[in-house]
Amino acid sequence: MRRLPRGRLVGAWWRHELAEARAMLCAFRSATGRPGYGQMLESGLLEGELLLAEGHPDRARDCLAALRDRLERHEPPVAYRARLLAAECRAALGLGLVDQVRARLRGADIGPPASARIAVVTARAQTLGREPHGALDTLRWPLLRDGAHGALRADVFVEAAYAHWTRGSRHAALDAVEQALDAAAPVAYHRPFADNGTWLRPLLRTHRAERRTHARFVDGLLCEAPRQAASSGTAAAVVLTPREAQVLAALPSHLKLKDIAKGQFVTVNSIKTQVKSLYRKLGVCSRREAVEAAERLGLL
Repeated sequence: MRRLPRGRLVGAWWRHELAEARAMLCAFRSATGRPGYGQMLESGLLEGELLLAEGHPDRARDCLAALRDRLERHEPPVAYRARLLAAECRAALGLGLVDQVRARLRGADIGPPASARIAVVTARAQTLGREPHGALDTLRWPLLRDGAHGALRADVFVEAAYAHWTRGSRHAALDAVEQALDAAAPVAYHRPFADNGTWLRPLLRTHRAERRTHARFVDGLLCEAPRQAASSGTAAAVVLTPREAQVLAALPSHLKLKDIAKGQFVTVNSIKTQVKSLYRKLGVCSRREAVEAAERLGLL
């Protein structure tokens, strides 16, 4: 029986080479009539995680729900249960089901070996629920208690950067990004940076200009243009000033305009002027529409 090439598949996924990962998973399924129970579990979970990376939280949620139905009469290892729960919660967060995820995680029974993985998704739910301070508290103890390292450590610090960014703490966010790069660069771990491109790319550009550590790795991350930009030919028609680009980078956060102004050391009226100009150039009428249009054009 052909075995699932998990190491090579996960390696492609880590490098965000999604087409290669998808091809390997499809090849395994087409060459295997009835995989063993263990390989069925692993390939099903990888399918859900891959769908998430490809930007399909709805399909991932259905895939993972079907997988969980098969587990009702079995008890998989703790690490597997943690991966499955984290993937299910990430899919639900991608669909905007923040309260549902937070309620589910409060009742989760996951042991210490998997706590760092669960802490990451718990922190994202807290930040999306406008509790970034709670998210940072959640992320502190897995680093101390579990000794998270490598890829998992990068995940934790990217999540910390997101919490700091939503609070408007630019310097702290850059510090967390640098720690994430310290963990990710040696193992060529691209995935958390690609998955969080909307808000993280401006921070990576700032890090490249101001701090310059891991320059080659950061350059590689920045060259991975968002999928939306690759399919759009209109981005070049939208030209933003440096100030407009700075304001646009802050729009996906939960910050009010007065907080954005404070973080950028300008007046609220100045921010309002830049926002109006952005709306005009993007052809939109609201903050949400501006963010969506900017993502389609590869401006975020």
